[in-house]
Amino acid sequence: MNLPSTGNLRIAILGDGLEAWMSAAYLARKARNVSAPIVISVPSEVETQSPAALSTTPSLRRFHVALGIDERDLVRYCRATFRLGTRFLNWTGAGSDFATPFAAAGAAVDGVAFHHYWLRSGQAASYEAYALGAAAARTHKFAHPSNDEAALQSSYDYGFHLDAGLYADYMRKCALHYGAQIRAAGFRRLMLDGETGKVVQIALDDGASVEADLVLDCTGGNPAGPAAQQGAPWRRIPAASKIDRIARLAVSSSESPSLTRMEATASGWMSDTPLQDTTCRTIAFSEGAPPTDAVETIAVENGRRAPWTGGVVAIGQSAASLDPVVDLRLDLVAAGLEHLAALLPAGGPASEATEYNRIMENVFDRAHDFQAFQYWLAEAPGGWAWAQGAGAAASQELQRKRSQFESRGRLVQYDEEIFDEDVWIASFLGGGVKPRRYDPLADNMPEDKARAMLESLRKAVAASAAAMPEQMNYLRRANALAPSGRKS
Repeated sequence: MNLPSTGNLRIAILGDGLEAWMSAAYLARKARNVSAPIVISVPSEVETQSPAALSTTPSLRRFHVALGIDERDLVRYCRATFRLGTRFLNWTGAGSDFATPFAAAGAAVDGVAFHHYWLRSGQAASYEAYALGAAAARTHKFAHPSNDEAALQSSYDYGFHLDAGLYADYMRKCALHYGAQIRAAGFRRLMLDGETGKVVQIALDDGASVEADLVLDCTGGNPAGPAAQQGAPWRRIPAASKIDRIARLAVSSSESPSLTRMEATASGWMSDTPLQDTTCRTIAFSEGAPPTDAVETIAVENGRRAPWTGGVVAIGQSAASLDPVVDLRLDLVAAGLEHLAALLPAGGPASEATEYNRIMENVFDRAHDFQAFQYWLAEAPGGWAWAQGAGAAASQELQRKRSQFESRGRLVQYDEEIFDEDVWIASFLGGGVKPRRYDPLADNMPEDKARAMLESLRKAVAASAAAMPEQMNYLRRANALAPSGRKS
């Protein structure tokens, strides 16, 4: 949808990274009767948790559609691969191995969710064996889902693995294509109206100024940035684990380009994000020395602020810096922009800011819940020391979600969930959280018929996955491989 008429609202975007260019591209493309957004360079003065590669969820595709992006062009430019889910190794104890795809395993029958039939069966095969996305990802396969909703080949979804630097450059090109402007002079300070306290001008380093009705802070959590100047203090979020540092390095390959790979170790966890020609590895730890070949080692800080204060809206890591155990950076940026767009214009009372803050607090809370849940799984009896205390630190909403699922296999969902029921169910069951009882309505199906249904689906999933092309061959045939030698 296009934004409602805003009466030539003047928007300035402060930053020079990914969040700034995503914001400029989205507003330049979608806003009507808004002056072309102006991007003002503001180098970050703080280390961020931004990785060299990004793992995204299917929700980012909606953002790309809004920008009119050609997916093949994006994949080729950003050295990207298609992501079908996440594989967890040793996560719930030594030797554990499960995958969580972006899709359902099986379909509801007679109003009863598939996982209740699986629970009733005694779980002869793993839950992921009934999910085509997981089966394909495990064998390095990928093909776009079918448009036929009745076909098994439509039963999975996908995100991306993206080179972060190339994706930022791609968004920059998008923003300029749609009319965004650049001011090379750096940001100095906000100039406020003495009566209302709202921003009226932005002073630049070259002595000039830019008039603005709304300012987007995309400086990556700069403690002296515009959001802080507008009186939005940064507050720390209690950590869900003992992880406090991450290191990054590049490795030659990954087991499957279709999966983000997470592996638990004695000192923390390791995440591999596979691109077309390399894999970016993040090593998170709470003790010990970082790897000697690490590109960088930085501290992990969980925190957030009220996103909209006065005339300043904090976007992305300027609004919230969450644990890197689940990469949600782009999803949070896209959510912030989509909800902001729905509330513009914003020239009157502060009701728009109040509503935006309410929505985004829910977005951040639910994202934090999903990240905290990963540590809760790793805290299982006999689990990893770096995850101890995760259950006690879980929010009331997360505790209720888990207790309800453990009790009867029902999933509680809240407003602004990042992940849908399918991902949560796969995470619970793959991580070994089994309900004590299943839906009694599943017993309405005769046992032999239920057993035959499960076996038929398992075989169909395996056959469909086997028939798919390997992802790198799929990209090659689609002319979606990046030219050799391109680096961010």
